Amino acid sequence: IGVGIVFIIWSIFAIVNNIERAFNIIWQVPKSRAIYRKITDLFAFMLIIPIILILSSGISIFIKTNFNNNEVWMAFSPIINFLIKLIPYIITCLVFSFLYLVIPNTKVRIKNALISGFLTGSIYHIFQFLYINGQIWVNNYSAIYGSFAAFPLLLLWIQALWMIVLLGGEITYASQNLHN
Repeated sequence: IGVGIVFIIWSIFAIVNNIERAFNIIWQVPKSRAIYRKITDLFAFMLIIPIILILSSGISIFIKTNFNNNEVWMAFSPIINFLIKLIPYIITCLVFSFLYLVIPNTKVRIKNALISGFLTGSIYHIFQFLYINGQIWVNNYSAIYGSFAAFPLLLLWIQALWMIVLLGGEITYASQNLHN
């Protein structure tokens, strides 16, 4: 168990280090953070972001299962219904904005992080919809082929997610440095 935990922590540290390095290349920052700052940021990311993403997914599933077919809830107001369904989208966009605000080793304006966070959050939700429906379609096609296709589709989804994250970093940099 100890070796596994050390390996997971090292893997997460390496991933966060690579993400920071990629963002520093985008932002043209020559130096990285100090090691103690990397460790504190690592533990913050390990605790905060997964909890927020799980809450976002959980709220989305809860809303879809409990409120879609409830006539009493639908009678209240279409506007309230729309706003409740918007909560997971807003949480995801704020997570992306937080990522673009904190990761680069430079000062990022909140306005620019919010712009790219909401753009990449929108793109993320589109690709998430495509991924989930693609998984369902492949599993309906055949049980054998669906199980073989699950892992490559997951890898494709992870690749698309990181391209979305890097695109958001580029958008943040471009929107903050329009004069350059």
